[in-house]
Amino acid sequence: MPEKQVNLSVLNELINDIGEGGKEMVSNIITTYLNYTPTIFSNIEQAFQQNDIQTIYRSAHTLKSSSANLGALFLSEISKKLEIQLKPLAETSLSDDQIKQIKDDIQGQVTVLREVFDQVCKELKDFQNQITS
Repeated sequence: MPEKQVNLSVLNELINDIGEGGKEMVSNIITTYLNYTPTIFSNIEQAFQQNDIQTIYRSAHTLKSSSANLGALFLSEISKKLEIQLKPLAETSLSDDQIKQIKDDIQGQVTVLREVFDQVCKELKDFQNQITS
């Protein structure tokens, strides 16, 4: 796992590409991410308890894209791996035994996702404080 979870050059490049008002806009994007993304994790955790593989798959897809846009590349990569693993299963009827096996297989990934996400949030808040002060 990388020491830093957010590639700040992605955010700085976004600020530069936007130009005037870039810091404010990126700060707003970070706020939106920080407000919205915990819901994705709640969905994953709830779906995990309810054996809803399709919701975990969709949530991993959403997390992959939004995290990459903000430079959280490792989080995006973990989400992508989970998405790829679950894609063929998301549209399939599965037995209880199959669901249990899938849950056993992805439990570690979901735990790592949560740990990395918590670090990403901290780093994004720190960056946001730097660009708005």
